Amino acid sequence: MIKGIKIDIAMQTITISRAFSKKASIVGSIEYEAFLKVKQDNPNYNIVVKKIKKNVNKKTYSGLTYDYMRSYIMTHEDNKNIINVLHEFEEMIMIADCHSAGYKYPIIKNWFLNRYTEIKKYGMPQIDKNDIPSVEDIVRNNAA
Repeated sequence: MIKGIKIDIAMQTITISRAFSKKASIVGSIEYEAFLKVKQDNPNYNIVVKKIKKNVNKKTYSGLTYDYMRSYIMTHEDNKNIINVLHEFEEMIMIADCHSAGYKYPIIKNWFLNRYTEIKKYGMPQIDKNDIPSVEDIVRNNAA
């Protein structure tokens, strides 16, 4: 069975996916032969390349990397809490590593956004690298 081609008799259209279109452009391919057969059987039908619907309401957080999350934690948690939160963050990453790549990042992202809801509301602020305390400073401040 060939995927990516659909005939709509009521609308008299042949709808093909972008991937199918790309494969059908190679003469002699299975998709090319299938397309020719469908077009011969339905010569008056219009050909439509299917467009993927994009969710315009989808929230994206471009630049929300693990490094950004670490930096944010280190600059926005109080000194007594930084080590515990970083430990929890690293543990979340370690646990998520057993999942596929497309599944593990959303787990960490949701944990982070649920913990730091201001990111959801106002976006991601720039973090000045000079503001990030060193681990030695954190340990020294917690020991005091």
